[in-house]
Amino acid sequence: MKKLILLLLIVFTSSYSQNIKITDFEKKENGNLVINKKSFQYKNGDDKLVDVSVTILTDNEKINLIGIDKLNSMLEESNLRTSISLKNKNTYIPKRITAYYSDNNKAWSINVEFIGKNDFGVEKEAKTYFIFDSKGEFVKTL
Repeated sequence: MKKLILLLLIVFTSSYSQNIKITDFEKKENGNLVINKKSFQYKNGDDKLVDVSVTILTDNEKINLIGIDKLNSMLEESNLRTSISLKNKNTYIPKRITAYYSDNNKAWSINVEFIGKNDFGVEKEAKTYFIFDSKGEFVKTL
């Protein structure tokens, strides 16, 4: 049931973020593809779009294997999982999302840096870490 609710939330929220396109990647001399921009938008805890810095390090083969739509889905799911993990979801403000593929682990790692208020109402910077398998399926939160 939890997975169904999360899936519905992802589908519903996916229309409220700016999707990454293959043309957003810059090809480096070593063949790696890199995105390092601040122009992407994702929802904060108040369901408003905010600018988020996105960095993705991978190669063309990994993008071709999972597809750009699945990559966007993983980024959106990581953002959503982070926001709903907070006690006070409304204070969630994503700042940076970093994704890369590890050949050693055969998995994607996605890190979300954000600002949120703790139990005492104090703003705090924090990070969440997620692992997705080589097919883009959620594995675990670190």
